[in-house]
Amino acid sequence: MGERALEIKVGAVILAALLVLGGFVLLLGDLGGPSGPRILVDFGFSGAVQAGAPVKVSGVKVGRVDELSFLGGTGGDGVQVRLTLRLDEVARPVLREGARFYVNTQGLLGEYYVEIVPAAQPGPPLAEDKPVRGVDPPRMDMLVQKMYDLLDAASSLLESDDGRVGELIKSSASLAKTLDTALQENQGDVRRAIAGAADSMERAAVILAKTEKAIGDPARIDAIIEDVAHTTHLIDKELPAAMAKVQASLDRLDKATQGIDPNDLAAAIRGAKEATAQVNLLLTDARTVTARVRAGGGTVGKILQDDEIYDDLKELIRDLKQNPWKLVWKQ
Repeated sequence: MGERALEIKVGAVILAALLVLGGFVLLLGDLGGPSGPRILVDFGFSGAVQAGAPVKVSGVKVGRVDELSFLGGTGGDGVQVRLTLRLDEVARPVLREGARFYVNTQGLLGEYYVEIVPAAQPGPPLAEDKPVRGVDPPRMDMLVQKMYDLLDAASSLLESDDGRVGELIKSSASLAKTLDTALQENQGDVRRAIAGAADSMERAAVILAKTEKAIGDPARIDAIIEDVAHTTHLIDKELPAAMAKVQASLDRLDKATQGIDPNDLAAAIRGAKEATAQVNLLLTDARTVTARVRAGGGTVGKILQDDEIYDDLKELIRDLKQNPWKLVWKQ
């Protein structure tokens, strides 16, 4: 009876351990898998990514690699491998045209996974049955091979040296020595050149400062430029109409002068000139007379300048108003 109870207890412990193990497998392995969209991504080289690898967006897991198929170049454009990605519904908004798919690793020796980089501009959704071209990861093995080939070529060159490498080194050393000697012999000139360059830079800074001060506020310059642009626009807008009016006036003037004899026109111009000369002469005489009157010359000038004569005339006019009979009768 005791052995039977012990066997039951051991069986229960084993069953519980199996249930816990199954729970961990379901939890960590995600056997159910995502139930969202399915995307096909083609790569020329997929690195070490395998089925079951996670798919992430901005470092957040949104699905997994459901299947990895070898196409062997039949997909065109150097496609060798096709990954079938099974994603969660939360990843559907980023599955649009322009999104990029990378094979990345967590660190240098970490797990391989597929990274989705959303498009910069939103586009139409990706079709689930249409493959998308992914970005191939760098081939570290090929890079190491290229570096090995380069080092091997350099080693072969040094081993089969026929004197050219030595000559190149000697020439480089001679050139460096010549430059050093030239600099030592012309230290003064070099210093003066550097000082001249520094002085030129200082003068340039002063000129720029004065120019900025003379120009003033950049906003005012922008306003002036805007006013000039506005004025230019108005001129460009109004000039054709003004030129059309000028052209019409010239056409009417041309029609009006077509019937005029050039000789008559010349005679009219000469007459106008003579009349102008006579008017100028009369104005000159009038100015002379006015100046003489103001100076007291002549009868009118004396009358205007002599206050006594003015008073006598005023008294005479007053007397005549009071005694008008004196105009016809003298005592």
